[in-house]
Amino acid sequence: MTINLIKTLPFNNQVEYLVVDDGSRIDEFERIKEFIEEEGVAVKLFRKQNGGKLSAVRYGLEHTSGDFFMDMDDDDLLNSLHLENILDTIELFNKSRLDNDDLCGFCGLCETLGNDVVGDMFPNSTIKTNFLALRADLKIKGDKKEVIKTDIMKSIKINFFENEYRVPTSTQWAKLADYTVLFVNRPFLIKNYLADGLSNNLSRVRIKSPNSSREVYEIRLNQYKKAYYNTSYFSRSVINFYRFSFHGAIRFFPRCRSLSLLWMTVPYIPISFFVYLNDKRKKNIR
Repeated sequence: MTINLIKTLPFNNQVEYLVVDDGSRIDEFERIKEFIEEEGVAVKLFRKQNGGKLSAVRYGLEHTSGDFFMDMDDDDLLNSLHLENILDTIELFNKSRLDNDDLCGFCGLCETLGNDVVGDMFPNSTIKTNFLALRADLKIKGDKKEVIKTDIMKSIKINFFENEYRVPTSTQWAKLADYTVLFVNRPFLIKNYLADGLSNNLSRVRIKSPNSSREVYEIRLNQYKKAYYNTSYFSRSVINFYRFSFHGAIRFFPRCRSLSLLWMTVPYIPISFFVYLNDKRKKNIR
């Protein structure tokens, strides 16, 4: 799918494209490399050992020279209208940042192949809030596309646990909850969901990476009453924090003590254990 993606990219001297090959077969990598060389397209190609999506995103981040950073999956599509929306929003962001210097970036909508919006639109044409409040308090659902200042993205430290393939990309956004984001009702990308893609095998993948899965909920719990206020969102985060701890996350009790509201989480432990047992009963995630 990567070559098909490259073919559709709207090239522009304001934009730098990087492709990170995350451990595919060497013949696939060579095929991509040959296509880029033959077509003479302005794409920087890198190859790394397989480590999962966020590992590839962070690798690309290390090698970018742009002021803003946006990641794409190899089955996403970007057209000239999307790029125009992104570049126009950079101008809006720069003007907004004069009044709000804690803005870290902006975020737009994703579309389907049929040009329908994925999930919910934002409540206004533009809003300013953080990533956790967007999901918890405003209850916005569905994939969105984030464009963040590169220097701020680079400042985020991500933990990669040994023998775990998946670190949720939501870990990045949770760690950015101290910043404000400009959200705009403009499409930035087309999402092309594959039947055998990660989105359709999420529970199994999350359980196989219990430390990484647990960590994102730990971050959310410690941001309660700071970045968001929705108690239901807090409750679900508590249940999942303990759920993935039961699934084998290391240093269980030390991590529990790190919770700023530990006393509020204890009553949820029996519920979390029940969810854990239910996971174990499902054949597809044993």
